[in-house]
Amino acid sequence: MGDVNLDDAPLENPATFLNIGDILYHPEHKELGIAYAATQFREPIGSVYVSYLGRLVDDDLTPLLEIGKMLRQTGAKKLILR
Repeated sequence: MGDVNLDDAPLENPATFLNIGDILYHPEHKELGIAYAATQFREPIGSVYVSYLGRLVDDDLTPLLEIGKMLRQTGAKKLILR
């Protein structure tokens, strides 16, 4: 499978409340993300909607929570899916 271009992807399956492991796409910022805890997606203007794409499924997503805590210190990283 080659590169996927999401530049013109519209808002679909809109969500603002997310759970650990939820996979999302923010059309305005053109960013893909994974929620690392239960949260409400917010920006300085308040709640915003993102496209809910799916959820990572595992018996223990604790390592994802630990990565999320680390990202608070280091900032967002590039995500490569293979």
